[in-house]
Amino acid sequence: MAKGTNRVVWGLAVALVVGVVALGVRFRPYWVARYRGEGADLHGTNLQGANLHGANLRRAWLSDADVQGADLTSADVRGAALYDADLRNADLRGAILRGGGAGITDVERIGAQLCNARYNRATRWPAGCNPRKECAKLVE
Repeated sequence: MAKGTNRVVWGLAVALVVGVVALGVRFRPYWVARYRGEGADLHGTNLQGANLHGANLRRAWLSDADVQGADLTSADVRGAALYDADLRNADLRGAILRGGGAGITDVERIGAQLCNARYNRATRWPAGCNPRKECAKLVE
């Protein structure tokens, strides 16, 4: 094999390894949220458009996370910290939002679908957000 060909092969191999590592870094937060979400530290992560349907995110730290357009239908987010999380266009239909820690602080960033989401009196909502108008259900 010629010297030039050998360099090309090594260059491609390095590019492949770098790409795989970068992909792993990008998908790790999703994998943690989807399969090991209970109590997970997902602060500031990018979960845009993630399929987290039915995920167990109890007591997860999701503050400052980008969860735009994520599917959180039927997810258990009891006690999760959602402070300053970007929930625009997130689907929280049927999600369990009960618990003292489940709080959303920024009404500008909510814009989520909340129909049939379940919450209790300890769930904190941002000023100006009326979960009943969004057809969320108060449960005790």
